[in-house]
Amino acid sequence: MVGQKTNRKKSCTIMRWCARYFFAIVAIVGAFAMPSSALAQEAGVMTAPAAPLPVIKEVPIAPTAPPVSAAPQAAGGVVSAESAPVVAPAMPQSVPMQEIRVLPVIIPYNASPAAVQPPLSQQAPAIVLVVPQKSEAYRLAAQALRMGFMAAARAAQAEERCQVVEHEVGQVLDAFREAQRMGVQVIVGPLVREDFRALLHVPPQVQTIALTQLEDSDVPIPDKIFQLMLTVESDARLLAQELLLNGKTNVVLLSGETVLMKRFGDAFMDEWLKIGEMPPRRIQYQPETVAELRTQLGTLAPSAVVLAVEGNDAVLAYAQTKAWPTYASGHIYQRAAQFEGFAFDRLRVVEIPWLVDSQAERFRALGAVPDSPATARLYALGFDAFQVAASFLGGAPLSLDIHGASGHIRFDPKEGLLRNGQMSVFDGGSLRALSAH
Repeated sequence: MVGQKTNRKKSCTIMRWCARYFFAIVAIVGAFAMPSSALAQEAGVMTAPAAPLPVIKEVPIAPTAPPVSAAPQAAGGVVSAESAPVVAPAMPQSVPMQEIRVLPVIIPYNASPAAVQPPLSQQAPAIVLVVPQKSEAYRLAAQALRMGFMAAARAAQAEERCQVVEHEVGQVLDAFREAQRMGVQVIVGPLVREDFRALLHVPPQVQTIALTQLEDSDVPIPDKIFQLMLTVESDARLLAQELLLNGKTNVVLLSGETVLMKRFGDAFMDEWLKIGEMPPRRIQYQPETVAELRTQLGTLAPSAVVLAVEGNDAVLAYAQTKAWPTYASGHIYQRAAQFEGFAFDRLRVVEIPWLVDSQAERFRALGAVPDSPATARLYALGFDAFQVAASFLGGAPLSLDIHGASGHIRFDPKEGLLRNGQMSVFDGGSLRALSAH
């Protein structure tokens, strides 16, 4: 009997443990099957259901611009939304997420990183070109400038962000008022000196890239106006520096009678004296005595001759000076026919880089070079004016370094915009870079 009672006790004990194990297993399985919200309630914590994440459009990030010597990118220097990394901007809790339209970042095609600007607002054109295209006297010049400007805008995929305001002679102030009413950020213009003089009496309220200068260099220029000039004065300064750098101190300056060449000769003399050298010998060019010029130069035995004459006079004068290293501004000729047939062979000139090396990869967006050198210079100036204006979006940059179609363009907060052409030489009826050989 005792043994039976003992066996019954063991059986009951085993059954009780089996029941406990069974209910424990059921509890564990139920816990795993319970929803997360129920578990949170069991623990005394309530969590809100997760909201779906908003869709963020890709926002372009300004990249480091390519070196100034590099060719422009296939996208024309514009960062596309497809290639940019995804960035989620912080949005206020009370404002619902809306679709963000991404506008391209306009970047000069070979500018320094300081020129890169943030995306533009969609409300107004970013850049307006003001040109005297309604004036018969300046229509062709304005058209060439406009074509170059829009070629640069297309290369940057920013045509929709630019606009052109045409005006008649004497209406430049109305054109600037119209541009400012649009809410524009940068204005490019004026092109004519008289218009620039009028603008100084009513200075613009936005950054302005003027494409001309005044005869009087002492006239104060308002803070928001910066001058990008295609002038013979800059050619003269570069020539003076080049000659002195190469030790050519015994120089003869052959001066003509035209206003343009007088400006060139005066600027050359001013730069030479500023550097601290004795002034060159200045000879007045006379067409009737051109045959005697070679004998006169033979007596002086110059180390270099600088031609400050233009057109057909330049062809006649160079025929007498080519026995000596001869230098000039590219402005001495305005038609390509003037240097065809090797008339200027071995003449060294300061010219715009586009005319010197039009096939360079960095100039592919400009297209074919116009037949007229004068038109080509204005076209190149318009192309570079867009690049410079794009770098002034949001204010003047700390620095700027562009190897443009019209020359090497730099910006210094104290000196403003500085442009230098390229030293080149006529070789076989065409131009090549002087440093190439």
